[in-house]
Amino acid sequence: DLTWVGNSPYPHDPPLSKEGLSQARDLAKRLRYENISCIVTSPFTRAVQTAKAIAEELGIKYVVEPAFAE
Repeated sequence: DLTWVGNSPYPHDPPLSKEGLSQARDLAKRLRYENISCIVTSPFTRAVQTAKAIAEELGIKYVVEPAFAE
C-alpha cells in the first residue's frame, strides 16, 4: 500500500503490520537452531518490534542500541 505514508500517524517510524509481526515470528522459528543469545536492534519502531517478537519466540533478550539510528 503505497499510500501508507500519507495516512500514517507515524510516517517516519511506522509500526509493523500484523503480517510483519507474523513474519517475525516465522523467522524466529527458522533461527531457533542458530545458537543466538541476544539481538541488538536500532531504536526504530519496526526494528524493535521485530527484535522483540523474535526474542520472545526464542526466549532470549534483545537490546536497543541508539547508535544504530541514522
